[in-house]
Amino acid sequence: MSKIISLVSITAFVLMTGYMWIAARFSVTRKIAGVSLFMAIMEIALFGLLSAVSNPAVTLLLVAARVTVLVACALAMRNDREAAKARQRRKNRFRAEMINTMEPLRLVRRQRAAARIDIAA
Repeated sequence: MSKIISLVSITAFVLMTGYMWIAARFSVTRKIAGVSLFMAIMEIALFGLLSAVSNPAVTLLLVAARVTVLVACALAMRNDREAAKARQRRKNRFRAEMINTMEPLRLVRRQRAAARIDIAA
């Protein structure tokens, strides 16, 4: 039973790592994928070492830890997707504002800077 759980968790961690590296837009999310990769490596290294029959409490704790890491990775991907959408909305809004301006942005900045100098003097 513990070997089946290990195989399922190894597969889940490897798939989650691959998904996060491919679909993530921000480097923070890719760093979190390292946690999933580390868990997969540890699962491979400790494959079949613990018997579920002799240590049921430890097995339940380990399953809870595996589920926690997978949920944390899924939430990180959700936050990454929302942040990417927000970034795209900001870019689109900025482009629309720049199209609708009457004067070039450099000229406006120069006028504001000149006005500040006049006020200070």
